[in-house]
Amino acid sequence: MIKLIVEVLIKIEMGLIMKEYKVLYHIADLCTDNNGWKKEINVVQVNNREPVYEIRSWNSDHSQMGDGVTLTPNEMRLLKNI
Repeated sequence: MIKLIVEVLIKIEMGLIMKEYKVLYHIADLCTDNNGWKKEINVVQVNNREPVYEIRSWNSDHSQMGDGVTLTPNEMRLLKNI
C-alpha cells in the first residue's frame, strides 16, 4: 500500500551542485541494515522534475541517503509485469 507521508526535503551539496529530493510517497521498507539504515521504495521528485520511483537506503531521520536505483513510472510498470 502506498502511504502519503509528510514531504521530506533534502538538499545535498556536491561541490557546486545542489540537489533537492522530495519524498512524495513512501511505498515500503524492504529491510533494515545492522547500522539502522532502511532500504525503502519511495516516489521522489528531484530538482522539481517528474516524480520517479527509487529504491534507496536512508538513515532513520532521512537526513542522509545511500546509493540507489531510479525507475521511471514506465520502467516500474514493466518490472511489475515480469
